[in-house]
Amino acid sequence: RGYELLTEEEAQSSMRIRWHIFKLYFTNLNFRGHNVVDGHFYITENYIAFHAQNVFLQIAFLHGIPAGLCFLILSVWLFISYARLAIRGKRAEDILPILFWIVFIGYGMLEAVWYPGQSVLFFMYLVPKIMIDRGTLKKKK
Repeated sequence: RGYELLTEEEAQSSMRIRWHIFKLYFTNLNFRGHNVVDGHFYITENYIAFHAQNVFLQIAFLHGIPAGLCFLILSVWLFISYARLAIRGKRAEDILPILFWIVFIGYGMLEAVWYPGQSVLFFMYLVPKIMIDRGTLKKKK
């Protein structure tokens, strides 16, 4: 396999398993990306990790380092935009985009069940419609 497996004793710690998975995915990043099957790493003789356990690592692994960096930059930009809206907004629902972002990124930092193309990623980037509506209301006034 070309990499070290955890012993059964080491595999008793879920944090140790998670860090091992992160390390395997991170050290195997490239610029072109991988097939989904390339990311099926054995952690022990009996346990296979089917995804990176981190949405940023997963996207960078599947689509390459440039795509991973774009996703990271887009996520940071969205946070800044959402935070500005939450601070400056006058409507109660102006807080929703940042709350949605916190849930998505918070969960995504320790799990990667949201693969590209699934609806949650679509909705993650549809939420800014609230911001667009806000900007449209300003222009009309």
